Amino acid sequence: MSGLNAATIAAAIAARVEWASELTDDSRSLPGTPPSLLSIRDGKSGYDVTTPAAAFATFNVLSYRRTPDEVLERFDRLCADAASACLAELKRRRHFQHGSAAIDLLETIPLHRYEAVLDRLDAEARSRLGAVGASLAARDLPLPEQCRLVTD
Repeated sequence: MSGLNAATIAAAIAARVEWASELTDDSRSLPGTPPSLLSIRDGKSGYDVTTPAAAFATFNVLSYRRTPDEVLERFDRLCADAASACLAELKRRRHFQHGSAAIDLLETIPLHRYEAVLDRLDAEARSRLGAVGASLAARDLPLPEQCRLVTD
């Protein structure tokens, strides 16, 4: 009962990012296209009664003038806001159900960019991950699926 459902966190992020004005980048003459969720799934390979430990979502974000770093910084803030709001709501519900006897949940939900995780790896782990990426790229898989598998 004290674990967090990764799919719930992903759903909160998806709801916050969908049509987010913070990520809508207008061209000089036309209104921008708002971001949209393309897919979302949990990391489980089949049905069982456990909550998923991982979830993966893909979004479409069009940018005319913003750099990729600017887009990702805005995306990071939206994700952090969504995760924080989700955790606060779960804590509120838990307290309502269990009162002061409730086990405390995390104070924050840590979110990490792929490159930040990559920076923490030693050379051997980076090499193994590179080999996994190369193997996936050689298969006939859509890019979002390749990204999901590498991240997993």
